[in-house]
Amino acid sequence: MRLSFLAVFLAVAAATLGQPWPRSVLWRITGPGVAGPAYVLGTLHSRDARAYQGNDSVWSALDACAEVVGELDDQALAQGGLAMLSAMQMPDGGTLADLYRRKDLDRVRNALREHLGLMALASDRMKPFWSMALLTETLMGKDSARVLDEAVQLRARAAGKPVSGLETFAEQLAAIDAIPLQDQAAMLLEMVRKDLYRGEMERMMEAYARQDMEALLAVVREGGMPSSMDAALLSERNARMAVRMGERLRAGCSCFFAVGAAHLPGDGGVLERLRAQGFVLAPVAVEGP
Repeated sequence: MRLSFLAVFLAVAAATLGQPWPRSVLWRITGPGVAGPAYVLGTLHSRDARAYQGNDSVWSALDACAEVVGELDDQALAQGGLAMLSAMQMPDGGTLADLYRRKDLDRVRNALREHLGLMALASDRMKPFWSMALLTETLMGKDSARVLDEAVQLRARAAGKPVSGLETFAEQLAAIDAIPLQDQAAMLLEMVRKDLYRGEMERMMEAYARQDMEALLAVVREGGMPSSMDAALLSERNARMAVRMGERLRAGCSCFFAVGAAHLPGDGGVLERLRAQGFVLAPVAVEGP
């Protein structure tokens, strides 16, 4: 499970859009130190067919680059399975009962049993963030064998291209742990109250299929989230990833970057942060509906 897909639903974007944002999920990068083709793709951690629309253009851009850089190297994620299981657990043997009043606890537990089945037993001792992530996974379309961000890295490896990540596994876990448990609990309860954001997910997928980042952010802004979650999942990570992207580009990397779509747009997004470093970002036409 990745951070960005869940963040799309739960985040109130720190950035604002001062002017109409071009409809594109794929952007060409040029500027100082860029020695070969370089692109950034806004991805979704989804197997829904709408995440794959227009992929001929995306694959052509990927094939033109020397290496692929995701948020996290998927192989590192797979190797960190035990660490993730440990990080998912509530501290000091705690359970959801420590975070809710009885009425709210019953509502959350009932929803977890309904949607997660036997996994609900384990979720009672999980940090609420991870229960939200599991619930989100149950709503995803299953049109493709792989989620889009994983498919990008698999294609690169099949072509013999190096694959790496902008963040470490430890940094992604730390981003979650920076969100207080009470804030996580409040967001899990809100997710249950709003039918798991089912309607918001559908509209977000449609916006992504249209490559309409403004519409995607409009869906995002309908909700609300604690400032701790906004900082941990979006703004702080945007800054870190943009700095590391700039370092690689100035070193001559012909990179195809693939990061969650929520990280791209807005004044505090990755694209504007790259522009502030002197790079030129241009939308690439990608076939879609």
